[in-house]
Amino acid sequence: MKKAVAVMVLLSVFLSVTSATASRTRVNALGNVNLYVKDDANISLFPSAVTRYPNLVNLESSSYYPGYGETRYGPIEGGILLDLGRTGVFGFFINRFPQDVPYGPDVDPYFESEVDSKLDLFYGKSLEGLDLGLNFYWLGRSREEQDADPEDEEYKKSLSVLGWQVGMGKRLAKGDVEGTIWYETTDFTDEEDGETLKEPEGYRSIGIRGRVFQQITEGFTLVPFGEYVNIGRGYTSDISESNIELDYKYTNLTGGFGFNLAPQKHLLVILHVGVALSKQEWKYSDISEDIGQYRSEYDSKYTDFPFYGFGIEAELAHWLTARFGARKLVQSMEHEYRNLYETEWERREQKGSQAPGQMYLGAGFSFRDWVFDVQVAESFLHYGPNFLSGYDDRIFSRVSVTRRF
Repeated sequence: MKKAVAVMVLLSVFLSVTSATASRTRVNALGNVNLYVKDDANISLFPSAVTRYPNLVNLESSSYYPGYGETRYGPIEGGILLDLGRTGVFGFFINRFPQDVPYGPDVDPYFESEVDSKLDLFYGKSLEGLDLGLNFYWLGRSREEQDADPEDEEYKKSLSVLGWQVGMGKRLAKGDVEGTIWYETTDFTDEEDGETLKEPEGYRSIGIRGRVFQQITEGFTLVPFGEYVNIGRGYTSDISESNIELDYKYTNLTGGFGFNLAPQKHLLVILHVGVALSKQEWKYSDISEDIGQYRSEYDSKYTDFPFYGFGIEAELAHWLTARFGARKLVQSMEHEYRNLYETEWERREQKGSQAPGQMYLGAGFSFRDWVFDVQVAESFLHYGPNFLSGYDDRIFSRVSVTRRF
């Protein structure tokens, strides 16, 4: 049955169908190049980009590994951008941000602290060469349980995430520059039997990112890019005669260069190289009358020096485009663990390095104003079709449909 479904999907794609800038599926299949190539997927990073893609509708489906050892299929993502003339460009998307909130309450008995997209709005307007963009999103989930017997357990758990992105773009003589500032905050409720188990503390995220497209020659565009992220998480708990505090902080600084090359008419080569520095700090304390004082602290530093990759997009026919991408990072890491029992600290350090890499394969099919994009699942690249390997998994990790009107 699964083989039949896979064949039907393949046939429907090929028979329905040059690719244009089209989707997150496209930028992923080129090696996750959203920061240094132009595509309508850019709006998730640079909301001012909505002014470049008016009158567009997009649907995408994806699968991912949430850490439980099996493949999960995300909800169908979709959205529309509408040109309202002098008013500007307005858009809304659904299911674009399924994500997990670390250290939050278990609002879902199976997937714990995962939240769903409830609202995701975009607005953009061009003013004499200056593009302005705004993105507001709201994610949340809640669960309440109460048995008929008042002595049984009662649960009240909810999560809410609010985020804003403000972007600006400026068109240059031979290129353009874009920048975004974003802020996110989280609130939650975690109660059982009328008792508050945890209260949120320090949940906020801020960031800034920017890039410049500068055309050097007719077939070569240089793209310097940079991003800074600061994320905070934590909670306090005062139950069972214990005073518990958890504080988590994450910072990341990334910078580099992208190179968009067009050596011939129907060929695009995307190169990138950069450096990323990240740091995590995790602190947990539990002070109680019975146990006394217990503290646990963890620090880690990661240096990606360098990370690099490439993507190739080649038009094989007026309706067919092939895509291939690869990424590699040379990473060093340092970890330090500290535990305090009463008055005695235990300390342990770890250092190491690794150089993981990943390859991507995809294709684009177009028919009039319709664009179909697929990204081949990495497991399929490794094992091949089921009738050869016996490995039972999906063929595509992402599939998208985009229509311009």
